Amino acid sequence: MTKSGITDYDMYMYSIPLILFFSLEHKYIQFNAGTGIYKVYSEIDALEETSSSSLSDMGYMVSLGYNYPLHPDYGINTHFKWNYISDIETSVLSGMIFFYYRFPEM
Repeated sequence: MTKSGITDYDMYMYSIPLILFFSLEHKYIQFNAGTGIYKVYSEIDALEETSSSSLSDMGYMVSLGYNYPLHPDYGINTHFKWNYISDIETSVLSGMIFFYYRFPEM
């Protein structure tokens, strides 16, 4: 709230990672870890003005997945991923569940 009343604002931030990562797999468990550059963009619209910025920063990614085969050619995979961007101290924890299918070899 400002002196002139309620202030409406819109703000967003997104990043584009470029990561070199390593992957290990044992039976049905996958582990991935890596480091790289995150290009971070942000923008805010407030008081009839727009401010935007972008920066490049080092970051890290670690993920753990579990593969549940329903058949030799398909199954369900769960994946939990943690991304951390160091200078702006922002982290994201995400989870995914997806169906996979292995195409027959020719």
